[in-house]
Amino acid sequence: MAVYDVGGVLRERPFDVGRLGHFGLYAADAAEMTRFYGDLLGFRVTDHLFREDGSVFGTFLTYNADHHAMVLIDAEIARGRSDNYDRGVTVNQISFQVSSLEEVMNANSMLVDEGSPVWRVGRDVPGSNWAVYFTDPDAHTVELFYGMEQVGWDRRSKSKAFAKYASIAAPALPQPSELDEIRSVVAAGDDTDSGHVWDDVRAAEYNVGGVLLPRPFKVVNSGPISLFVTDLDASVAFYRDRMGMAVTEESDCLGHRVVYLRTGTEHHTITLLPVELREPLGLDPRTTLMGYGLQVGSYRQLRDAADFLTAEGCTVIELPSGVHTGIDYALHVVDPEGHCVQIYHEMEQVGSSGIPMAASDRRQVTSSWPEHIDPTTPTSPNLTFQGPLG
Repeated sequence: MAVYDVGGVLRERPFDVGRLGHFGLYAADAAEMTRFYGDLLGFRVTDHLFREDGSVFGTFLTYNADHHAMVLIDAEIARGRSDNYDRGVTVNQISFQVSSLEEVMNANSMLVDEGSPVWRVGRDVPGSNWAVYFTDPDAHTVELFYGMEQVGWDRRSKSKAFAKYASIAAPALPQPSELDEIRSVVAAGDDTDSGHVWDDVRAAEYNVGGVLLPRPFKVVNSGPISLFVTDLDASVAFYRDRMGMAVTEESDCLGHRVVYLRTGTEHHTITLLPVELREPLGLDPRTTLMGYGLQVGSYRQLRDAADFLTAEGCTVIELPSGVHTGIDYALHVVDPEGHCVQIYHEMEQVGSSGIPMAASDRRQVTSSWPEHIDPTTPTSPNLTFQGPLG
């Protein structure tokens, strides 16, 4: 078994997968999808990708200081690359952050040495993150990335002057720091003030924990990502053995096996379900995405989100708890292109033992949500959103 020095720690692979950083979808109608994730769910647009004729083919959105937590790419781009989109692979990317640029480049070297197909390596602009892209057994693109542009209090992204730092090749190491890049742009007298700025279209009229916001909830975290797969064992092996995730537990849903894997202490980061379960669940056969998880700040916000999105005419569906073990109360909303968005307020935490809670110890969820609930066990941390809510 190979052993790699990753930041002074000996590991089985030359990288250590951290958090789910961002997620991407191919969109047939990007404007309508942007309205859903932006206007209704509260993501803000930070940048666009443009064709030579000036038309938009990519939209970047975020809910925190990261330049993007979500990417919407024109579906025609997917169709131009392969037939995967028409076979249901509407996922553009599942992107995991690692701690260093060195890890990205070493992961690329490992993949190349093994003969694994690497779709792209280099540096993305907008966003300024270095990355390597490859695929899982069902052709979902997986990204390992280092660094991410942070958008500050003025909500202004980097200007086009920083596009010169984009790269379509693996770089020689070490690279200059972002601070030195910024200093170089400023010293050259290049424009730094024309980056995209987002203005929310809604008035701030909802009291969310003592702050007036345009919606009665705030997305504070993204994930888990739930995928329908054709070979469950092969997909488990990919995310466990290639990516280094740990299997937390398995559950049964309508007679089918469901597997939950994690990168840290949260119960799961990735959920894998057999594609045969898609039809019994009543989900859209045009996509292999079972669910895109979004966490809101509290149980009250979750209840209010249900009322708000229902009043806005969104399609809300009921799914069995077997598709979200480790999450108790969950709201499932369908986006304009048939993807299920799983909104929740709390996820079970798995401690150093790696053993999840017993089913008998978990909160019992009823179809009629109560106004108040009792607290969970002390092992569940207070995941305070970093920065003001709006």
